[in-house]
Amino acid sequence: MAVRPSLAHRPMQPDAQATPLLEDRALIETPKVPRRTAEDGYRPPSRRGKRAAVAWLEPEAVKQLGIYAIQHERNVQDILVEAINDWFAHKGLPRFDPSS
Repeated sequence: MAVRPSLAHRPMQPDAQATPLLEDRALIETPKVPRRTAEDGYRPPSRRGKRAAVAWLEPEAVKQLGIYAIQHERNVQDILVEAINDWFAHKGLPRFDPSS
């Protein structure tokens, strides 16, 4: 357990050499990094040429979807792609399933 210093304790003043001068601070400060976009950043091959479509679901629905995926040894991505492609087929729209 660490021992607390007494209330009368005054820490030593920092050394004048340890404090960087104004000219030296520019060398210490990190330059701002520009934001990376999908075009210049890394994107896994499975996501190239694709965009995300997001749906906000109740926590119970997300949990149920995850449990189903685990029980059937699938991933949620494949289940959602199957569901969307089935909806496309039901509406008479072309499917975008890469396996068909």
